Amino acid sequence: MSQIEEKILAIIKKTKGVKEVTRASTWEELGVDSLDVAEFFMEVENELGVTIPDTEAQGLKTVGEVVDYVEKKKGGGAAGSLTH
Repeated sequence: MSQIEEKILAIIKKTKGVKEVTRASTWEELGVDSLDVAEFFMEVENELGVTIPDTEAQGLKTVGEVVDYVEKKKGGGAAGSLTH
C-alpha cells in the first residue's frame, strides 16, 4: 500500500468515522452524501497538495479511483511518495 493510499484511507476514516475502508468501497457503501464527498475532496487536496477539479471528482466513485487519480497527479504511481 502506498503512502498516498494510506493517507486517503486515513482521511476517510477520520472524517466519516468508519472503521473498514477498501479500495473497492463506494461513497454509497460508506454512507456519505454529496456534502461529505465535497469535504473529503477538500481534505485530500489540503493534505496531499493536489487539485481535483469538481468535474474530475464527480467521476471518482470508489476509494481506489481516488487513490489512482491522486497517485497519477503526484506522478508517483503505486509506490508514490508524499514528498514534493
